[in-house]
Formats: sequence, C-alpha cells, structure tokens
Amino acid sequence: MQCVFEPINVAVARWVRLKDEKRLAEFRLKGYDNLAVDHAGELVYLAPTRINMGLTEERWPEIEFLTTRENLAA
Repeated sequence: MQCVFEPINVAVARWVRLKDEKRLAEFRLKGYDNLAVDHAGELVYLAPTRINMGLTEERWPEIEFLTTRENLAA
C-alpha cells in the first residue's frame, strides 16, 4: 500500500464532543471540509485560522471543542 502526503492549511485542531446525534450529523455535513477522524476514531475539527475556529464556536455553541482527546472521556 502506498502512502501520499498532501499539504493542508490548519492552524488549530480541536476534538469534537456533542451528545445530540442529530446536531452532530448536521455539523458533519456543514463542516465536512474541515473534519477528520484521528487514529482512535474520534472526530476532529481542523480550523484553517484562529478566526475560523472562533466563528465556528460561535455558530455551534452546543459543541465542545476540546484541545486534547483525553478530555473526551470526562
């Protein structure tokens, strides 16, 4: 299997925590271009700028954007 690396523009990465599955599905659709899944299968939001991160937090106040994956268990 061959691996390919591509450059991406990411200033901030935050793990996503939201218990409302319907809202999470909506967030996945709207934020598709900025979402990834880490090696443990956890959803991560990749913001291209800190301003983008701030705007996303304002638009989605019910989502917790966590700085480390360890906080997901809390």
